[in-house]
Amino acid sequence: TRMLLRSPPIAPFLKPVPIGREHLACALRNMDQQYAFVGVTERYEASICVLRELLRIPKKYVKDMRNDKATTGSTKRPLPPEMAQVYAPYVALDNELHAYAHMRLDQDLAQSDSCSEAFGSHDHDIGELERFRKILSL
Repeated sequence: TRMLLRSPPIAPFLKPVPIGREHLACALRNMDQQYAFVGVTERYEASICVLRELLRIPKKYVKDMRNDKATTGSTKRPLPPEMAQVYAPYVALDNELHAYAHMRLDQDLAQSDSCSEAFGSHDHDIGELERFRKILSL
């Protein structure tokens, strides 16, 4: 969320800057107004398909789109409880931003004949769409 706010970089692990719903709204607006394309790493192949169409790159010029290099080999360890408690609000806001990115990708997939055939698109609950509209209006 902080990256899409365009706030000055700081060492967030030293002293997190408080951010709230109004910052999420700003990040969502920036995503809508400043980015023609929003991809989702977990949906790499679908994201590349949409980007390829957006840039009008013929399919023959795009190599195999499988993301077989996605694993880093690192071991996930849980955050210490005191750190998890400090970062919980940030994680919640980032999860909202991530959900919105999924919705943006789904909208792009729905508008693409070849990509929607290959990857499908997800219908979103009207309540979820309304929730994001309310956040965007902050």
